[in-house]
Amino acid sequence: MAYEKLLSLVLNPEYGDITDSEEGVDLVIHYGKPVGASFPQTKITPRRKNSALCDEPERCKEMLENIPDFNTLFERKTPEEVGHMLDEFLAGEESAEERSKETTKYGDDKKTDVDAAFEELLGS
Repeated sequence: MAYEKLLSLVLNPEYGDITDSEEGVDLVIHYGKPVGASFPQTKITPRRKNSALCDEPERCKEMLENIPDFNTLFERKTPEEVGHMLDEFLAGEESAEERSKETTKYGDDKKTDVDAAFEELLGS
């Protein structure tokens, strides 16, 4: 989602070149896990007023020349590794029934005629 938002900013002609160190677009990045969510989310919002990357041209040049190679900073998982991690997460310690967050419309604590019939049938 955040990638799509960033891509829409980069390709939107109204913003121009968002990477320009003098006239580029300032971005506000919010990263976190919203209440009730399972995973964190990233939200990118452009600011209305832009600012220069830095006040001194020499400092900008130095910063731009020292941008790290992100491919060496982060470990990238293969699709197979991600699939394996997902399988392990889904298998977990609990069964699907234990992980389920479904609720019964009429309440779990009331025994219905259907429940009694099943218990009688199964001999519970």
